Amino acid sequence: MAARPAAREKVIRDQRIVADRARGLAWATIAGRHGLSERQCQTIWRDHLAREPLPHQVDLEESLRETLAQLDAVVEDAALLAETTRNDSVRLGAIKMRYSALTGKTQVMHACGLLPRYEHGLHALDFERLGETLCEVLAEHRASRELVDDLLARMEPLAAAGGCR
Repeated sequence: MAARPAAREKVIRDQRIVADRARGLAWATIAGRHGLSERQCQTIWRDHLAREPLPHQVDLEESLRETLAQLDAVVEDAALLAETTRNDSVRLGAIKMRYSALTGKTQVMHACGLLPRYEHGLHALDFERLGETLCEVLAEHRASRELVDDLLARMEPLAAAGGCR
């Protein structure tokens, strides 16, 4: 029979279980990583959620700022990765991730009323497909970082305004 972990070790283990679930890992994977049953991991997750404040108890402005900051961090991480990698597949993935994060940021801003709704031009899904296609073509032709940055910068206001006109 395995010895029970010390209190500090249990806290750290539980934090890792919560982080794994927050990243979307399956219960079976989490249980295997931490040597627990799926039910034990689910209990740890439920206990964590019970301690978290409900959305009406959260400062909505602070939450929005945090969400936008996280999306900006994804954009920056993707830009830095695309800039430094020598692997074309990784570069393409980073360019796609950057575009996706910019699209996500725009969607969050739309949902909060910070940007106007899509009313004219391409639908959001069509605009997203257009962006993905452009990113693929740019990567295939080894477009310069400056060209990709310029294109994404010019596309962001178009996405915010509802598409191309």
